[in-house]
Amino acid sequence: MAYIKNSWYMAAWSSEIEDKPFGRNLLGERVVMFRDGSGEIHALNAMCRHRNADLSAGKLVGDHIQCPFHGWQYDTKGICRYIPSQPPPHPVYETARVPCYTVKEQHGIVWLWMGDEGAMDERLPGADIFRDETVVNRIADTRLQAATPLTILENGLDDAHPPFVHTLDEVVPTQLPRRDVRISENRRRMQYHIDETAVNAEYTHQTADKPDWRARVIYGTTPLKSVTVGFDVAGLVYFLYEHVNGEILIFSGMATPSDDEYTWFFTAFESDRSNWFRNRVVRWYLRVQNDEDETLIGCMQRQVQSDDNLNLQLSVPADHPGLSLRRLYGDWLKVEIRT
Repeated sequence: MAYIKNSWYMAAWSSEIEDKPFGRNLLGERVVMFRDGSGEIHALNAMCRHRNADLSAGKLVGDHIQCPFHGWQYDTKGICRYIPSQPPPHPVYETARVPCYTVKEQHGIVWLWMGDEGAMDERLPGADIFRDETVVNRIADTRLQAATPLTILENGLDDAHPPFVHTLDEVVPTQLPRRDVRISENRRRMQYHIDETAVNAEYTHQTADKPDWRARVIYGTTPLKSVTVGFDVAGLVYFLYEHVNGEILIFSGMATPSDDEYTWFFTAFESDRSNWFRNRVVRWYLRVQNDEDETLIGCMQRQVQSDDNLNLQLSVPADHPGLSLRRLYGDWLKVEIRT
């Protein structure tokens, strides 16, 4: 297993789930999600107990989801309530049920817990940065990548690669100090902070003499007050930019395993101010940046197939955030293997 099971994972954007079945492969299982009559989201294993048909290809009948093959209907808890070929008074079998998963919807994100209910973390990932009252604008990108969550997330924390990989190379510094990474008490989260003194010396995207106007449109021309970078073992990495004029920008990436070989990667740019022109540029930027990263990550994933290969890698002080992430992720994987 290349991923952690006992964790909240992003399953979808809220806008993807409507009053009809929506299917997605998550953590090695086919999952179907849908909204009931009150708008609440539910998630079930999508394999019908009768002949394994995909429930996401079915339809909703009231608050029940109906199998597309023989019409078996399951309620929001995954219990089969009706079998057309076996009408009352014949009973529905006790075993006619599919697994039901805990769902939480917050800040336009659908979170799913598919692990041990007793190990559930009550705190959702990114609770300290995803705040509806401060962020009013979001541009998002979703893709399925041939890589593990760890490879994708470690790349997301790598400050040294953008000048050599990405089109807007001036948004990230090339000379990097060793970051002061702080790890949470429960060892599920980590964070580091770049204050005003250091941030404007390192991040030069806001200077007016830079040739690429797109960087200035995206990040603004106002000096930065601080940058906060964080990670959660739930597959979240984020960059929170705070400007001296109070403007907030957030770049986030959420990696959710599809199976042992593929990972869903949800990325977003969020701000507390809406600007239609910036939105157009950001939409282009997210697509291009993710395309560039995906090509490189695919090459790396083919090379890194074992811990032995990882141990042969050489690292420098600038790699400290990624190495810290690797250790945290590895520790939680070992915990699950032992249990």
